[in-house]
Amino acid sequence: MDEVTFLRCIREDPDNEHIRLRYLEWLEEVGDMRASYFRLIIERQCVHERLSEIDWQLEAAEPPIHNDWLDAVFPLCIRCPTVGRCYTIPSPGAQPFIAIGDYVTPDTVVGLIESMLLFNEITAGVHGVVSEILVENRATVEYRQILYKLTRPPRAIAGG
Repeated sequence: MDEVTFLRCIREDPDNEHIRLRYLEWLEEVGDMRASYFRLIIERQCVHERLSEIDWQLEAAEPPIHNDWLDAVFPLCIRCPTVGRCYTIPSPGAQPFIAIGDYVTPDTVVGLIESMLLFNEITAGVHGVVSEILVENRATVEYRQILYKLTRPPRAIAGG
């Protein structure tokens, strides 16, 4: 098959993973640079599915645990994903992305990192309530530096 045929087959039967994987193999065989991107997307989907499964298992297996113990053993914090300049507000004069006392979810945008003239969103990655802000707007930050500390939300909120 050629690329036009693969794409037509995928569009006609978008749920057919066999065709999609055969197309990936074909891209690899012909040395197409998109193949590595394709593989990473598949890997990301698998990781996301595994994380969802682990979250479910954690919830099902969770014994009665006090938040004080969890905070000591597994403190909640948001770390910098890369070296760069951290922006805690979206634009000059705007309100900060988050403030102390705000409830965040894994997808909540908590800031921006400018690195090599590119801006990347920082998301919370967890459910929590902002308890400390450890970074100033426009500060230079290091990889894995703690930017925000969180406390655990009440279980009814985190589970909902």
